[in-house]
Amino acid sequence: MKQRIRVALTVLVLTFLSTGFLIAFTENRYLIAAGFVVNGLSLLWLVTILYRFVKTLVKETNSILAFKIDDNVNLSVNVFDKLAENQLLIKRKFDLTAQYIKQIDSTQSEDEMDALVKNDAIGQAIYSVKGQLQRLKEEEDKRNWVNQGMARFSEILRDKSELTTYTQQIISQLVRYLGANQGALFLEKSNEDDRYMEMVACYAYDRKKFLDRRINEGDGILGQCMLEKDFVFITDVPGDYVKITSGLGEATPRNIVVAPLIFNDKFYGAIELGLFDVMPLHHKEFLKRVVENIASEMASQQGYQHTQQLLNESKTLTTELQTREEMMKQNLEELAATQEEMARKQSELSGVMHAIDSTLATAEFSLSGNLIRSNNLLASFLKCTQGELNTKDYTILMRKQVMAWALITHGKIKAGDFETLDKNGESVWLSITFTTMLNAQQEVERVLCMIQDITSKKNKEIEFERLSLVANNTDNSVIITDANGITEYVNEGFTKMTGFAPQEIIGKKPGDLLQGPLTDQETVNKLRTMIESQEPIFEEILNYNKNGETYWVSLAINPVTNEAGEVEKYISIQADITETKMRALDFHQKMKALSKSNAIMEMDLAGNIIEINDNYAHLLGYEVNELLGKPYSVITKREHIFGKLLVEIRNNGLQSGEYKRFDKSGNSHCMKLMDYPVVDLKGDLIKIIEFGVDVSKQKLLEKEAERKQVELGSYLSAINNTIASAEFDLAGNFIAGNDIFLTVMGYKQDELKGNSYKDLMIDEPSVHMMWENLRLGKFFSGEFRLKNREHQELWLTGTFNPILVQSEVPDKIMMFAQFTTQEKEKINDLSSVINSLKATLPIVEFNENFSCKTANERFLKLFDLTRQQIRGKSFNDFVDDYYKSVFTTMQSDMLNQEHATLLIPFTIGDRTATFETSLTVIRNLEGKITRFVFILIKVVEERIPVMAVV
Repeated sequence: MKQRIRVALTVLVLTFLSTGFLIAFTENRYLIAAGFVVNGLSLLWLVTILYRFVKTLVKETNSILAFKIDDNVNLSVNVFDKLAENQLLIKRKFDLTAQYIKQIDSTQSEDEMDALVKNDAIGQAIYSVKGQLQRLKEEEDKRNWVNQGMARFSEILRDKSELTTYTQQIISQLVRYLGANQGALFLEKSNEDDRYMEMVACYAYDRKKFLDRRINEGDGILGQCMLEKDFVFITDVPGDYVKITSGLGEATPRNIVVAPLIFNDKFYGAIELGLFDVMPLHHKEFLKRVVENIASEMASQQGYQHTQQLLNESKTLTTELQTREEMMKQNLEELAATQEEMARKQSELSGVMHAIDSTLATAEFSLSGNLIRSNNLLASFLKCTQGELNTKDYTILMRKQVMAWALITHGKIKAGDFETLDKNGESVWLSITFTTMLNAQQEVERVLCMIQDITSKKNKEIEFERLSLVANNTDNSVIITDANGITEYVNEGFTKMTGFAPQEIIGKKPGDLLQGPLTDQETVNKLRTMIESQEPIFEEILNYNKNGETYWVSLAINPVTNEAGEVEKYISIQADITETKMRALDFHQKMKALSKSNAIMEMDLAGNIIEINDNYAHLLGYEVNELLGKPYSVITKREHIFGKLLVEIRNNGLQSGEYKRFDKSGNSHCMKLMDYPVVDLKGDLIKIIEFGVDVSKQKLLEKEAERKQVELGSYLSAINNTIASAEFDLAGNFIAGNDIFLTVMGYKQDELKGNSYKDLMIDEPSVHMMWENLRLGKFFSGEFRLKNREHQELWLTGTFNPILVQSEVPDKIMMFAQFTTQEKEKINDLSSVINSLKATLPIVEFNENFSCKTANERFLKLFDLTRQQIRGKSFNDFVDDYYKSVFTTMQSDMLNQEHATLLIPFTIGDRTATFETSLTVIRNLEGKITRFVFILIKVVEERIPVMAVV
């Protein structure tokens, strides 16, 4: 159209020029008229072209303005006005479009848009873009809300405090941030029998619902969450489940959410939330992410509490060891004085136990008077079998004079002498002591009877005749006194033992002549007390003979009563046990010295070696027989050393210190020695025991320290060839790894370089938290998992170490670890085998001193015991009395082997059963025994004479 207008204008100009030329240069009117006609036609043609152009412009502008297009537009001035009007409207439309684009993020609706733009394609496009932008903004707001919440709770979780305050802060902040109405936090608890959860914190919660604060596994919604370890979202809430209370009243929530606290696939607790509105999806996403962090912190809290407990125990043990070390030094000086007392008390205890077992029968009766159990001695008193007594009642003890059982159970009759009949109908006299046994409620549960056969006392004439016969034909001392302890008779054995003639002792108390300065006054007082209580006495005491020499006797004193039960006389029989006592004292001293050191040697007062153990001899390059009888100077290389040592021991007692001792080749050994004096009953020195350890190596520590610096490089190289190592920068990007790490992971060095730790480690919150702590310079040690080239899971045990060079900010992170995937699988397999074994056979564990540590359910059921009852028992409590001494002799053989199969007679109730038993000795890394494990394999039917090794 524009080209046509240009052509028309050109033609019109040419026609006007031609007409003007004709007028100027010709007078021909026809030519001039023709020129004017041509000019008119050109002008008409130009007007026609302009009309069409204006018409087209009007149609186009109407189209732009979305007006109805009219094809019948006439050529008039109005057309040009319309064109001008459309031009103004187009300009206004463009201005409105620019304004709406600037306000595209406003909340203006489509109805509020100007009609000029509203129905236009551009207006529709602007509104569509505006809607999309609003949706994107809402999604971005939700993501920001989630991220802000995670950051906020990261700060809350880092601000650790006491558990109650800490959990209360977590649940209150979580309820507020989620816009919930109430919430509660439950933590997992467990004991030996079951698992349960306990509410530790709540916010606007109805505590009456959980008054006992305990949720058992599988109990209700919370218990089901604990069992399945998964989220629970409930919108159909029962009316009586829980109420949300406010100032306006109370109502049932529309939505209940239970979120489990799980970290590393382990359940730590749950969070329960109540809402009036259904929880939005981005709130659920936030809740799922934040409970992982909360679970991680709960796991950290548990680990911290366990570590703190172990640290406190370690500090306590350290203090206790230091105290014990000081006490040991003091006890060495008191050892000589306490040995005699310990031996006496041991003999006293053995005498009492032997006396009870030898002379007293025992029987237990129920409240109704029926016999529950008795020992074999009662059956022997009544000349019947144990089985014949099982169906009897208390009258079996007093057939001639039956007393009311109620008088006994109410404590009105506590002791007495009763006549009964044995199986053959013969008269038997029994001295019985009744003791009521109380239960935990201090109620009488049963009656224990201590029974002694006193038939012989009732036949005293025969007894005295027999006593005289025995007294005149024995080397033992026999003394008979009256009720006041005045001697009436002594036999010849008394004179042989003491040197006192009968006339020197008769009319006096035995203690006035036989007791001296070294006689133990506590034992004397005990004898007097027992005599006053008219009890039989079995005791050991140190006496003096006529020459003032000491000797040890084992004495038995029995009261003799008349028919009224009054004591008339005391009969004392004494046996000389001096030689036995000396051997026991010598044995205890050797055992005490042995427990203090590995190298042991004994010397007489002349300085000759009379005994030496293998450790000492082999340390110096000798055999034991090469040193026996040799002088002390053989190993000291100085003649005067022993004389000086003897003087120091006589004056000051125990000697200790570090000295040089020379081996067979003449090489010196620095030894820490302790020389201990051994004395006889009079306190005179008879020999010296020396024990010690070689501390030569300790003297080389300074040289070793210098050498270690040189060896450090070698050690690092050895570590690199032994365990896997890898190097990361602070961002967690891989820098380098050794051959072991690359081989197991299946990568080459160049393939891993620059990769993030996220590509190698299992994606879990604890891993990211570990790396945050590493960047802060904190050390990490423990188990972790990696992914190899085939994305298989690998287990490692090791450390991540921040490397600090010149500042507190680490320069890089080093990993040192061992791949333990196979060991992990073996441990799982071994655990399955052990659990299967525990479920099949009775198993019991004992500590190193043979006190009971623990047992499985099958063992407890077999012996009818609880876990609390078994903790106070020892090995001897489970075996027959006959075998206890046999077990004592076998202990040393058992301690020197790792595993053995034994035939052990166990006492189960009132019967003895022999089990084929597997014994395993458990030792720690230092080789010391920590416990013994006995597995009862099967019952052996035949009774064995001794405890045997299969």
